Amino acid sequence: TRILRVLCVQLKNLGFGSIGHICRRSRGTSKRSISFMHLKTGRKNSMCYTIGPRSLRKVAPELSSGGALAVAKSLGEALHRFGITNQTECAHFVAQCAHESEGFTVREEIWGPTATQAGYWKRKDLGNWLPYHGKLYRGRGWIQITGRANYKDVGNALHHSFLGGKAKLLGTDRYASLSAAWYW
Repeated sequence: TRILRVLCVQLKNLGFGSIGHICRRSRGTSKRSISFMHLKTGRKNSMCYTIGPRSLRKVAPELSSGGALAVAKSLGEALHRFGITNQTECAHFVAQCAHESEGFTVREEIWGPTATQAGYWKRKDLGNWLPYHGKLYRGRGWIQITGRANYKDVGNALHHSFLGGKAKLLGTDRYASLSAAWYW
């Protein structure tokens, strides 16, 4: 798709090692960059890579400026929480999330239901067993976490419950980013 083509062109133009257009080294807070504390060293701006809203809009031009800022903040938190701090890894992670979510515009699986979706509730491998489980635990987040068992696993990893009435929280920017980084 177009997002992956943009990434491939940038990777080719930059020699694959320097992905500065997508993720760039933090050197303090500015209008275009959000700075986070490095988890391993505890020092601010110590070789951390973050994504700024301007760079994010190069990958996902459908996002508004405000939407890009919100997604950039949540992605920054997720990247550092799960140790995705290498420029190349960061670029691949952002490209994968953008691809899976149609440019960070889809946070929840579009429900038909299709024949496959109608059968989700019977999927024991997803931890579903009740007729409403398929729709309730549909794919959510940038990478579409699907099924009750996966919602429980990501909830345990993030120390937050996404079961029952809290399932839709996985579709918020913060948890969409954190769940994607956890899965990655």
